[in-house]
Order: sequence, then structure tokens, then C-alpha cells
Amino acid sequence: MVLSHVTDSWTREADRAAWPFWTVTFIGGLGAPLFLCLAGVSLALAASSVARRSTVADGARRVRRRGWQIFGLAFLFRLQALVLGWGDPITLLTVDILNVMGLSLVAASWLWQAAPAGTARLLVLGAATVGVAAVAPAVWTVAAPAWVPEPLRWYLQPTPGHTNFTLLPWAGFLLAGVIVGEGIARVGDSASETRLHLGLAAGGVLVAVGGWTASYSPTVFEGATFWGSSPAFFAVRLGIVVALIAAGWGHLRYWYGSGHSARTREAISGAPARRLAARLWSPVDHVVETLGRSSLLVYWIHVEMVYGVVATPLKQRLPLASSLAAVVALSLLLYALVRTKQRWMEK
Repeated sequence: MVLSHVTDSWTREADRAAWPFWTVTFIGGLGAPLFLCLAGVSLALAASSVARRSTVADGARRVRRRGWQIFGLAFLFRLQALVLGWGDPITLLTVDILNVMGLSLVAASWLWQAAPAGTARLLVLGAATVGVAAVAPAVWTVAAPAWVPEPLRWYLQPTPGHTNFTLLPWAGFLLAGVIVGEGIARVGDSASETRLHLGLAAGGVLVAVGGWTASYSPTVFEGATFWGSSPAFFAVRLGIVVALIAAGWGHLRYWYGSGHSARTREAISGAPARRLAARLWSPVDHVVETLGRSSLLVYWIHVEMVYGVVATPLKQRLPLASSLAAVVALSLLLYALVRTKQRWMEK
């Protein structure tokens, strides 16, 4: 998120036409799909945990409550931006990622509850994910009935100045995350955990390659553009995101021995090269984990810092290299703020 927003807001115009900027834009653009996908993973884990202690309905209700909370926070966030920036009051209705995440969590919780546990639930969620991606091009281009209020259209069709995200196809990333979370929730031992993540890695790569390959074929979706509502672009990003989740698990298991037997962990800790690498990686992992556990707070703070009035002297003024250095500096500042908040709450 920080990479995407800082480079978008602060990089000067002269650097925006070259391939390094577009490469950074693509990498940073994976933050939003990953954010939504991990929200779906959390949905499945939280709902399954409650369901084991109580009922499926209770688990779904807990997630729905969280979804409505996030949806409400979206308007509070816009209100803050309005007060600090003295903008147009209509911006309160701007559709951003928190709006989409909140409503997607509510819808996904109903699907999770309605579908029978097991393979049937995975099939329902998979069909919903494919369906959301498939109908997005048509929804983006079809003429909405005149009786539909404009603010509601913004949730379905991109509208400059009023829409940063739409429900379709973005909700599909969250639905796919629920599938991943269902798999993680069912893991019973180290061997099945390994098989799951190897399957996620292989499946993610296949989906990404399939989407990229399909992008070279004539589109069957009228009005679709690859960088917009195209199911092919959705598949590319989804595949990469799922593979990244598996890669994150592999990273922790390889360097720190998570899931290994005590004897294997002892062997890892005794290998000089592995020990050195783990020691070098550990601070980075700690920063990433800390920011990840407070992702909503990080999102809330840094958007105003990057796009708000306080950042006016930097907007579109920095070379790309300076923007990248600013990403690191801002991430460390956010880490310090999160740690300060954590220490304050522990008192």
C-alpha cells in the first residue's frame, strides 16, 4: 500500500512514462488485491473458529458485524479527509477499498454460512469468484437504469472523482481469500500444511500464467480492457497474490523452522548460513508483521500523510528513486507509530 500510494502521489511527471515507474506501479498495485484476499482468509479463519465453539451462524454473524464496522469506518475515513482537506462534501460518498471490503465481507459471510461445509462450500465460493470476475466487464459498460441513484452506481461502475474501487471485480479477491482460509482452517498436521501451501503456490502460478496467456487472445467480453475489468488481468493478480501467500509461509518455515520437528529446528539453528540469514531477515520480518497486524491503522494514517494537504510540497515533485527512498522512510515512521500505540495500550 505504501509503495503504491507514495509513488503515485509523489513521483514527478517526467519519471512516469518510463518502464521502471510502471513496474513499480504494478508491484505496488498488488497491495490492494492482497489486502482484500487476506481479509477473506481472516473471514474463514475467524468464522471457523467461532463455529467450532458455537454454531456456523454465530461465526458468520461475527464476520458480518466486522464487515459492517469496516463499511462504517469507510465513511468516517472520508469525513476525516473532508475536514482536513476542506473538500467537496460529495467526497463523503466516494467508493474506496474500505467500502468494498466491508460490503464484500458481509456478502461473503452469507455465502460461507449458506453453503454446506466441505467441498460444497469451496465450490460455491469458487463459482462466486469466477462469476464476479466474468460479469465485471458487462457491469462496467452497461447503461444503468435512470432510477438508480448515482452514488449506488459508483459501487458498480468506475466514475472519475467518485470511484477508486468497484465491487466487481474487486470482491472476487476477497472471495478467493475465503477459499484459501478454508483450506488453512482444515489443516491438521505439518504434512497437510505443506501440501496445502505447495498446492497454493502451484495453483497461483498456473492461474497467473493462464490469465497472462489469455490476455493475448481476442476478448469475449465486450468493452473489457486488460488493465481494467478484464478477467485475464484479474486472474494474473489473483494468481500472484495466492502464490505470495504460499511464499510467505515458505519463507517463515525455511528460515525459522515453523512447523518442523524440534530436531529439524535445532539443525536449522546450527547451520551458520541459515542462522545468519535468519538474523538478517528477522528485523525485516518483525517490521512487516507489526505493520500487517495493524494494517487498518496503517492504511488510515498513511493515506492522509501521502495524499493530504500535509504532503502538498512533495506531490509529483520527487524523482522515482527519491520516491522509493520515501517509501522506506515512511514505512519505518509508520512502524514507530504503531509500536508507540502498542506500548500505550499495554500500559
